[in-house]
Amino acid sequence: MGLFDFGDREAVKTASIRLSAILSQTLVELQRENSNISLKSMAYATDSKIKEFKALANKLSYDSLCSLKVYNNENKMPFWDFVKRINEVAAIVKDKTGIDISY
Repeated sequence: MGLFDFGDREAVKTASIRLSAILSQTLVELQRENSNISLKSMAYATDSKIKEFKALANKLSYDSLCSLKVYNNENKMPFWDFVKRINEVAAIVKDKTGIDISY
């Protein structure tokens, strides 16, 4: 972990809280079987937040990411497990909408 990683690590943790909420809401919307237009809008919004999260994470070293715990629905989890969750939701979104939002 770099000496100056603290601010970036905290930014990633904060972004994970927002992204976790968006992923949960995306799953809810997908289960409701809303119109295809609303699902696609939600997918694009989720994709935007994933890109923001990824940009923040890219500032950290691999070792720092491996030791980082982020938030998923108020529970701490390892960074790479959170990325797996993102990709699980992304697979569902791609299946329903055809839009790839994977990490």
